[in-house]
Amino acid sequence: MFEKSIELYRETHRDYNDTPANFIFERSINIKIKKGIEFEISLKISYCPEIEDEQCETLFEESHIDFYKIN
Repeated sequence: MFEKSIELYRETHRDYNDTPANFIFERSINIKIKKGIEFEISLKISYCPEIEDEQCETLFEESHIDFYKIN
């Protein structure tokens, strides 16, 4: 069995409604090969204002699995 994980993290700084903020993009892909190829994909996008004691807010979160059978 083969297994590999790929992690992607990207942070972008923008002014949003005159407030400095970071938009964070996180994606992970887990790949497994056994009796087929399985891709487990997770995506999360967050908004983090640069204001003291202000928490990040998750704007979007999704995960799914794609499986392709090997004959």
